[in-house]
Amino acid sequence: MSLIKCPECGREISDKAAACPNCGAPVNPNPVQVDGKVSPKTSPVTWGCTTLIIVVLFLMIAMSVCPSSKTQQTKTSSSNRETALSSAMQQKVEKALRVSAEPPSDADAAAIISAKCASEWPDDFRMQKYCKDQQYEGLRALRTRQMTGVLAKIRSKCASDWPDDFRMRDYCEKQQLKAFRELNR
Repeated sequence: MSLIKCPECGREISDKAAACPNCGAPVNPNPVQVDGKVSPKTSPVTWGCTTLIIVVLFLMIAMSVCPSSKTQQTKTSSSNRETALSSAMQQKVEKALRVSAEPPSDADAAAIISAKCASEWPDDFRMQKYCKDQQYEGLRALRTRQMTGVLAKIRSKCASDWPDDFRMRDYCEKQQLKAFRELNR
């Protein structure tokens, strides 16, 4: 127990007293009851420490959610590489589509396939190889199928829907042909 001065009369009183025994002035005007005992109000220091802890926790969470600058640089350089590949691939695709909806020449097809697979799988060479194998398989299937007359519309539609994906173009043509045959029974 320590002694404090009464705010009204200045006499020394116990810090545990609720009121001054000399003048009756309340020492702690708003005591908080906890389990039947009077406890002092929360001090500004306690509020400051609590606020500081909350701010630090918030910053830690924000830093863990936001990517680091190195990750952002990696994403940016990867995005730039993909944009360059996409631009080259788009030029080849546009050139192949201007000629016709028929599968492109071997050289154009190779450029389109290489650019497509490299942009889809820039860091995974195993998947690039798988992608190329699938694309060449689709290209071979497209070249074996003759599409003339009304069927040429199917080839044109699938070529415009999938200009750089020969596997999907092959799948599209197969599905369209199947539906066409079912409609014409």
